[in-house]
This record gives sequence, C-alpha cells and structure tokens, in this order.
Amino acid sequence: MPSNIAIPSNTKRIPRMVKAGESLAPAGEHSEFMEDLSSIMAGTEQGLALSFLNSTVRAVPSRDDGKLTAANDALAAIAALAPKDTLETMMACSIVALHQHAMDLLGRVGSSPLSGVSEVRLNLSNKIFRQFLAHVKALDAHRRQSQPTQQHIIVEHISIENGGQMAIMGQVQTGGGGI
Repeated sequence: MPSNIAIPSNTKRIPRMVKAGESLAPAGEHSEFMEDLSSIMAGTEQGLALSFLNSTVRAVPSRDDGKLTAANDALAAIAALAPKDTLETMMACSIVALHQHAMDLLGRVGSSPLSGVSEVRLNLSNKIFRQFLAHVKALDAHRRQSQPTQQHIIVEHISIENGGQMAIMGQVQTGGGGI
C-alpha cells in the first residue's frame, strides 16, 4: 500500500486511502485520517467530507483496481485547490471529477477502430472542459466575492490655503501628469 502522497510543503497533509474491502484507515489511524480529510476539505464535517470524497471517486473514471489511485489523485487535486469553505469543497470535487473525465476522453480519442467514435469523444471532452472552466470561474468568483473590495480615488486638484494642513492616508501613486 502506498504511504502518504508527496505534496508541496505549503499544502495540508493528504490522508492515505486504502483498497476496497479494507477498513478506511489502518487500526488506530481512523480518527487521524478523518481529521486530515476534514482539514483538506475546509473543515467540513467529517461524515460529509467522506461523502464528498466517495462521490468524487465514484464520479472519476477508473477501473476497480484503480480506485485507490483515483482516490489519492482526487485528494491531492482537492488539496491543491485549497477550498476555504464547504461550498468551495463541493466545487473542488466537481472540478476534479470533470477534469478527470475530460482527460480520460482525450486519452481515448484515437483508440477506437469504429468510425466516428474519436470525433464523438473529442466533442464530449470539449463539452466537459467547458463545464470544467465554468466551475473554475464560479470558484474564482466565489473567492473574489469574499475578499474586501478596494476603492480607487483620483484627486485632480488640491488647494491648501495659508496656515492649512494636509494629511494623506494610505498609498499614494504618482504619475498621470498634473501638478
């Protein structure tokens, strides 16, 4: 069985998946696995996080003997997306599944001897990639929405009378002409 996935040090630790028929985690490590899984999925309740992982793995195309690899790959991809709340976790799971499906279809474009199958697979992968991009844009919009907005004020003229005082708060960018 593989050990934890090697991932960049700036991401959360990925829990190790196990093969079908085995317990979710080796004896004594079940709670640690569930805590890590919940942490990767933005603190989502452990049962829900496991449900999200199971749904993602079921949605990702793979052979039965490849489910372990699919689960580890899905977890690594979800961790790389670094969801910040439950909605982002759901989006990350969808993004991972869509990407895997599109890549699977692209990988099989030229493998069929039947006429037209390659074109159908290519068209379907294109549609899936459009959905993938829509999900990525939705995730980006959700993240931008939760960030504070910035205002930019342009001062075109300042007049200070004798004895007057002026204070500038914040950043000042010069350029653009004027006095």
